[in-house]
Amino acid sequence: MIFVDGCFWHGCPEHCQMPVENRAFWEEKLLKTEPEIKKLI
Repeated sequence: MIFVDGCFWHGCPEHCQMPVENRAFWEEKLLKTEPEIKKLI
């Protein structure tokens, strides 16, 4: 597992900017990885 720290990966409501291209892919990916990220923080 690779841990990348940043507002995008944490879904920070203040700083995260969801990509315009392939948005559905990224939304799904972030929702799936959110529980794992929260365990690491």
